[in-house]
Amino acid sequence: NDIKDLGFDKALELTLKYWRGRVPLEMDIPDKKYSDCFYSSLYYLLIMDEEHKLFPGPYEYTSFFLHDAVDMDNALDKAGLTEEARASTDYFNYQEGGGYVDELGGSIFGLYEHYRLTKDIKYLEAVYPRMKSACELIRKLRAPQMALPKEDPAYGLLPKGVSQDNFKIPAYLYIDDWWAMIGLKATAEAAQILGKADDVEWIKSECE
Repeated sequence: NDIKDLGFDKALELTLKYWRGRVPLEMDIPDKKYSDCFYSSLYYLLIMDEEHKLFPGPYEYTSFFLHDAVDMDNALDKAGLTEEARASTDYFNYQEGGGYVDELGGSIFGLYEHYRLTKDIKYLEAVYPRMKSACELIRKLRAPQMALPKEDPAYGLLPKGVSQDNFKIPAYLYIDDWWAMIGLKATAEAAQILGKADDVEWIKSECE
C-alpha cells in the first residue's frame, strides 16, 4: 500500500535525494586478497576476449551476448585497458531481428561510454553513424506502438520481446525500453558534442 500511495513526483524526489546524497570516492586496495580478486577478475575478462569479441560468462557459453559484453567492455576501460576495450566495440552493432532487444540500446550506450571514458573525439565521430542508425531502428520498432490509443499501456513502447529473464513468452519488457532510453540519451549527447543540432532535436523528442 505504501508503494501504491507513492506518486511519481514523490518517488522522483526521493530518488534524486538518494543519488545526490552519494559521495564519489577513489579507493586504494593494498590488501593482497582484494588485489588478487581484482586482477583475477580482469584476467578472466581477457581470457574471454576472443579476438576482441568479448565472449562473456562461464566458459561453457556458446553464444555472444552483447548486453554482457557492454558491461565487460566498460570494466576494461575503467581498468585502463582502453585499446582492448576499443577493439571490442567493433562488435557493438545490433541488427534488426537479432537477439534480445535490450542489446539495441545497450550497444549504443557501450559505444558512447567508451568515448565518455577516453574523450577520444575521433572515435566518437567514427561510431556516431552507428549510434544514430540504432536510434532510427528504435523509432522504427516503436512506430506500430505509436499507432495505439494514448491510453493504451503499451503506447510508445518497444514491441514485445524476450530476454535472459523471459526466454520464451514475448512480453513488453521494462529492460528493453530502459536501455532504449539510455541509448537515445547517449546519442543526443553525442550529437550535441559533434554539433549535429538536427539530430539532437529528433532524438531528444524520441526519448521524451
